[in-house]
Amino acid sequence: MNITPFFEFENRIRELLAENKLLQIINLIEDEGDRYPDQRVYLAYWKIGMAARDNNIDLSLQFLDDLIEEGYWISQFLLRTSPSFENLQGEIEFDERVQAMAILQRREVAQLLPLLALRQEGKPVSEQPYPLLLGLHKNRGTQLDSIMYWQPAAEAGWLVGVPQSGQALWSGAYVWEDLGQTQQELSDHVRGLAQKYPIDARRVILAGHEQGGEMAAWLPLSGGMDVRGFIAIAPTGSHIANPDRWFHMLQASEPSGMRGVFITGEDDSPYLPELKRLVDILNAFDVPSLLDVLPGVGSTFHPDYREALLRAIDYILT
Repeated sequence: MNITPFFEFENRIRELLAENKLLQIINLIEDEGDRYPDQRVYLAYWKIGMAARDNNIDLSLQFLDDLIEEGYWISQFLLRTSPSFENLQGEIEFDERVQAMAILQRREVAQLLPLLALRQEGKPVSEQPYPLLLGLHKNRGTQLDSIMYWQPAAEAGWLVGVPQSGQALWSGAYVWEDLGQTQQELSDHVRGLAQKYPIDARRVILAGHEQGGEMAAWLPLSGGMDVRGFIAIAPTGSHIANPDRWFHMLQASEPSGMRGVFITGEDDSPYLPELKRLVDILNAFDVPSLLDVLPGVGSTFHPDYREALLRAIDYILT
């Protein structure tokens, strides 16, 4: 049986929301949501919110209890600020669930390392400065989801830092959405690595996967981080979908001395036309950039991404 891609399923949900068909959203998720186990908490978030919008407080609390029983949580920020949860605020029973989820969130965060450092296996720490690559994980993920994309750089002699975003949505779902917070987190990581390893400041690359790739390009181009270049693997996000935003940002920031590479699979790439236009815009602003399209590859990890990463590094250092 062919399963509808999740972005299409999510679009169906949003269409129903636009028509205020709240109970139909809940029924749709109840009927078909099990086809997307990786989206378990996100879809529960939808159900909780739709029940709350319908002022069915008891049903919202039951959905929350189901999550808590399985050890899942939704971030305190979303629980307290989401418009869909407005009818729940002030309810004593809801406050109790909020506190229970806060405990679960703290437990998960305590188990995550802020930064993983990768080097050539079996090699002692070099006295010569390391080139540094920072690799950002995708949105709604963790650093463990992206390590395989950055390992080729470590094997080639680079010091690789894989940061864990501190911006949480729900269980296992961390994002790079706040530009200022992301800038601060990455600056702290670079300083921390520099205290442990000699780093070549002239060879620092910011890389990222999916929405992490969008941030890896946007942050340095907007002047938020000084790097030699950026690499965006299968980039997605609202900025990628709107190349004109980059045009206006580049007019203000006027970056120089930077190169960029966008790597995407030919299959399952909804933003290919936008990426082509974006590369043209960057080149017009004297930011040498290229788009590397991998035939027969999707957005999930494929061995072809390994060689593509090394090609991208070579291009940036040229």
